[in-house]
Amino acid sequence: MVQVEELTYDYTALISDDLFQEWLRYDGTDQATVKPVLLEAAIRSAEDYCNAAFGTKTFAAQFDNVCVGKKYFLPYGNIVSVDAAVRVDGYGNEVALTLNTDYFVNGLKDKFIRIPTERYSTGGNDFIAYKFTYTSGYADPADVNASVKQAILQIAAENFENREDSVLGESVSVFPDSSRIKLNPFRKRLL
Repeated sequence: MVQVEELTYDYTALISDDLFQEWLRYDGTDQATVKPVLLEAAIRSAEDYCNAAFGTKTFAAQFDNVCVGKKYFLPYGNIVSVDAAVRVDGYGNEVALTLNTDYFVNGLKDKFIRIPTERYSTGGNDFIAYKFTYTSGYADPADVNASVKQAILQIAAENFENREDSVLGESVSVFPDSSRIKLNPFRKRLL
């Protein structure tokens, strides 16, 4: 089992306020306070759908049920860096691991952690989990694909126009089908 906690996030400049207003055909007369909420919710919806990070984020991921020789795939890629790695014993004590000695980071954008079999030693305590802290996403918003940005804008616009869940038997989609189509190539598998 994997538990993931988002520690920080930054969506600065991913989609400018000017672009968002133009997309909404917003005239600036009212509802200015709801726009940032809708935009962040749309970005998070796209990230959840794709199992990816489109802003810059830091996460802590804990993998329970430690196994020798197992690969640990980090969720919410594009992984920029693995900042810390620890083993957790049954008492909650943490032992820091050393990169390229106790663990190795492999993969291109979707990275995984490999713990060499010969480095697995409990030293009398049974290790029950590995915990990794890492940075994910895109530091430069220009690197985020235009199709992803368009899908986010469509989700935000749909939520701006249709704020209710349903209308007497008619379902109102808050995640447009065209957004799904645009995001499908960027979906990452969950392991």
